Amino acid sequence: MKKLIVGLSILTAVLSLATHTEATPIGGTSVTVTSLTPGATAANLGKAEDAAHSSGDTGVSILGVRRDVQAAGSGTDGDYTTLNLNSLGALYIRATGSATNGLSIFRNIDIDESPTGQSAKDAAGTLYNCTVTNDTAATKEYLKVYDATAAGTTVGTTTPVITIPLTAATTYQLNFGSDIGLAFATGITFVATTALADNDTGAPAANAVVVNCVYK
Repeated sequence: MKKLIVGLSILTAVLSLATHTEATPIGGTSVTVTSLTPGATAANLGKAEDAAHSSGDTGVSILGVRRDVQAAGSGTDGDYTTLNLNSLGALYIRATGSATNGLSIFRNIDIDESPTGQSAKDAAGTLYNCTVTNDTAATKEYLKVYDATAAGTTVGTTTPVITIPLTAATTYQLNFGSDIGLAFATGITFVATTALADNDTGAPAANAVVVNCVYK
């Protein structure tokens, strides 16, 4: 009876490895795996697509590589590569410094109450940072940014998404989330008026408000 039990145990073990291949054979016997179906429960490494997360689920952590200077994680197009993170642990999601992936520049030395010609982009985009100057000696101005095309902006009626008071003879460096930026669904349009209210249409003096921005 003992021999029968031992024999059945060995047979079960062999059957469970029936198609598994090891570089170093188990027990001197080579077998080949043709398929593997992982479990998908909370304690298994596998998880089913669209399955709901539960606290305490078992899984495999994905490791990234810290790269303080953005660089490729592989040498050749088509290679497997790493997830690269900056010094703050944020994942790099775009390349910089190339003609293909670089940001675009918007420059206007006479932002006023009319949106004509003052649209950085007449389509959805992302605004990253701006240098804004109020070049008047004593007059306070107000920069207003609209999530709209130039044609779709009516000063005094359309509500801006950003309003920035500009003290006279002052330059401002505006950073909108560094690598993240601010998303605009329709367009990026700039206007300057002489009062704070959304419905103000006061016209600044010529060349009073100067804007240089980068956007995507």
